[in-house]
Amino acid sequence: MNDLEAFLIRTIPSIQLEEINSASLMNRKDDKYVVNKSLISEMIVDLSKNYKVLEINSKRIFRYHSTYFDTDDFRLYKMHHSGKLNRYKIRYRSYFDSNSTFFEIKQKDNHGRTLKSRIETENDKKLILNSEETKYLESNTPLNAKELQYKLAVEYDRITLVNIDKTERITIDLNLTYKIKNNIECFSDMAIVEVKQENKTNTPAKIFLKKSKIRMGGISKYCLGVILFFENINHNRFKHKYNKIYKPFKLVS
Repeated sequence: MNDLEAFLIRTIPSIQLEEINSASLMNRKDDKYVVNKSLISEMIVDLSKNYKVLEINSKRIFRYHSTYFDTDDFRLYKMHHSGKLNRYKIRYRSYFDSNSTFFEIKQKDNHGRTLKSRIETENDKKLILNSEETKYLESNTPLNAKELQYKLAVEYDRITLVNIDKTERITIDLNLTYKIKNNIECFSDMAIVEVKQENKTNTPAKIFLKKSKIRMGGISKYCLGVILFFENINHNRFKHKYNKIYKPFKLVS
């Protein structure tokens, strides 16, 4: 158990996985904030009366691994870069602590809502879609599975908070680490806070972030990885946001 997990146990009550089904929010509005890791303890203390932290098997911090897919010419990335709605991210997501993996489709629809669907998979390699995943993809998106290829992987530690009414979920991602071939880059002092709600409302979490002078904004994990590793792919529209939000944080190879 690390110091942060011990702090969570001392500071904030827990909630079990089976209790938060109503806060799964597979159809939602997302707000992203990028903060210094040092702010997280203060945030947990501030929210401890209105939120609970997810606990599974006595753990409160969980390791995630995602592998992302795109076309050869990065068509999905380019849709994000140009700001087009009705766009997709295609990925496998593995939960190290429960030894489970899902094939996921994440869509941003024409109304700016995030829609997520997924199926559990036994695909251990997670580099090529199998027949079941291909069928699932092509039944739920206009994409052709044959055009998709593995692009990059990202790992991080996640803390999940749920408000008492179970209408809001907050994820706090730490130690964001990108891996492609033999290259590894880690944002060791950065945390990504995402507030996920059915409909956007002002909440204690948003009030705390505003009070801490943290402005909403960020780049998706996949797009951030493309910026880091693929210099030949245009990211001019992300450049100002990257330089302002992410560049101040230490990137460790």
